[in-house]
Amino acid sequence: MPEIGIRQLKNEASEIIRSIREQKTEYIITVRGEPVAVLRPLSSEIGDVDTILNWTADVFSGLSETDLAEIEASIRRRPDFFGGREVDCYFSRRIIPCLTKLS
Repeated sequence: MPEIGIRQLKNEASEIIRSIREQKTEYIITVRGEPVAVLRPLSSEIGDVDTILNWTADVFSGLSETDLAEIEASIRRRPDFFGGREVDCYFSRRIIPCLTKLS
């Protein structure tokens, strides 16, 4: 997934949006070299599990164990995050091992 800075996004917004719409390109938006957002086309379907895990791996790749622990703590504070299912089962036991394998 290509990275683009916020300034480039501002200067080339029309071309970038056209690329997203026509070529289904996804971008990581950076501010001062730090990733802050993902810009991707909307889709009416979520996709299959592999697609979701690949996208998730792109989002979380490069995060430290400390960062992942902070994300997990934030998810634990939101009991509705996994539709009321037990967080331990989904995040700690399924998502983190899958991310480790994919990244």
